[in-house]
Amino acid sequence: MAQMQAWYVAWQEKLGKGEGSNEDARFVLPNACETHITVTMNARELLHFFSLRCCNRAQWEIRAMAREMLRLCKQAAPVIFENAGPGCVSGPCPEGAKSCGKAMEMRELYQNLL
Repeated sequence: MAQMQAWYVAWQEKLGKGEGSNEDARFVLPNACETHITVTMNARELLHFFSLRCCNRAQWEIRAMAREMLRLCKQAAPVIFENAGPGCVSGPCPEGAKSCGKAMEMRELYQNLL
């Protein structure tokens, strides 16, 4: 266990400080293997999921998955998911002081996502 903690600390130092480095450093731990999951969501819950997980502040891996899910949803139900994406797509950024500051870029990205 001490060895695993040492690896984790070493990777944290290599990756830098912050939330993202902590999440990425976990990949060196033994349980960091590929996982297949199945989820079910209705349209309302998908919209909520996209508002949280498409945000630049979400972990990169879940953000990439959410973006691909949204692309598929826009193809299947364009009217429902027309304005879907991170919170800043349809209004002011809900992250407040922790905003990435890229609301305009995000709006353009998600408006053209297909």
